Amino acid sequence: DPQSDAETLCLVADICAAAGLGAIKLEVNSLGDAACRPAYREALSDFARSRLPALCEDCRNRIDRNPLRILDCKRPECRAATADAPMMVGFLCEPCAGHRRAVLELVRDAGVAIEENPRMVRGLDYYCRTAFEITAPGLGAQDAIGGGGRYDGLVAELGGPEVPCVGFAFGVERMLMAAEAAGTVDTAAASPEFFIAPITEAASSAALKLARRLRGVGRVVELGPADRKLKAQMKLADRAGARWVVILGEEELARGRAGVRDLVARTDYADCVDLAADGETIVLAIERMARSEA
Repeated sequence: DPQSDAETLCLVADICAAAGLGAIKLEVNSLGDAACRPAYREALSDFARSRLPALCEDCRNRIDRNPLRILDCKRPECRAATADAPMMVGFLCEPCAGHRRAVLELVRDAGVAIEENPRMVRGLDYYCRTAFEITAPGLGAQDAIGGGGRYDGLVAELGGPEVPCVGFAFGVERMLMAAEAAGTVDTAAASPEFFIAPITEAASSAALKLARRLRGVGRVVELGPADRKLKAQMKLADRAGARWVVILGEEELARGRAGVRDLVARTDYADCVDLAADGETIVLAIERMARSEA
């Protein structure tokens, strides 16, 4: 129902705020449904044919395949030629129009800023009724960071039951770029504290488990490739700026303990890592060994 759409839009706004994306724009439109969209597609196709000479080649090809995408074209000549094109909002059946009014009212009552954009159609034609797109400042022309909407017919189209659906997707890299442009997040990669160096293929599993345990207690860990010799792995660790290198080979696996090389103090600590211990215990053991050697 409309509340599901409204709740989803509020969730999107909250995620953007929590991620520090700055002054995002949340654009909303209604694309109707199977009852009212066919008439609109026909009207828009007729309109586009009347402006055919002014449209780019891509838009000409879209007239029969997906005419709604004509409204989404970014070329200035196409924007000018379709400035007075019919919009879906004028063709909505009463159920779709009522759904649209309810969604907009609920979201605005919740204090979430949205903008109606009748030209926003999304690129996938399985959307119905509510569709939305999120854009962020500081990204240039390609400023969309996510979008979504309602897609009630998709599950049935894929062979499943009739299930009403609403959802969205974000581009994680674009979100990071938007946060960086807003000056709220430093996206520079953190240097790893630990570099796990498996020097045999047999050590790969133990190295991965150890990396996960250390990451699980908030430590930044880089996992070295098991097909490199120790000397090459040490160069990788040094280049990455790691403090500690945990070396795992056949002998370490057999003993259940591994040594650590401190790249800052240029010191080796033998057998200070219990491969069966939890991440916090391992960190404390290494730090205690370093203090005692100092």
